[in-house]
Amino acid sequence: LRKEVRVDSLFRVEGFSSPDGYVSDNVSLSMARALAVNDYLRKEHGLKLEVFLTGFGASNTTLSKEESRRVDITVYQKSSEVMAIFDDNGTVEKMVVK
Repeated sequence: LRKEVRVDSLFRVEGFSSPDGYVSDNVSLSMARALAVNDYLRKEHGLKLEVFLTGFGASNTTLSKEESRRVDITVYQKSSEVMAIFDDNGTVEKMVVK
């Protein structure tokens, strides 16, 4: 699912799963993770920016199952709205939600 983003910010939520199970199920699960984090940020923190959401399925197989089941949030271009959610000092470049 890809949505257009405002020119002044680029915010990406990337879901991952463990390598267990079927590839198609893992892609769906990882996308569901990304959607859940997006919904949480909108509901609990009032995020109003458009967001790129991606479900990658299984991540790097050298990671443990617990480390593989995650969502990475990357801010490519900072905006005050996004940075206010994560860090009062505006120093966060990337956040991993487990």
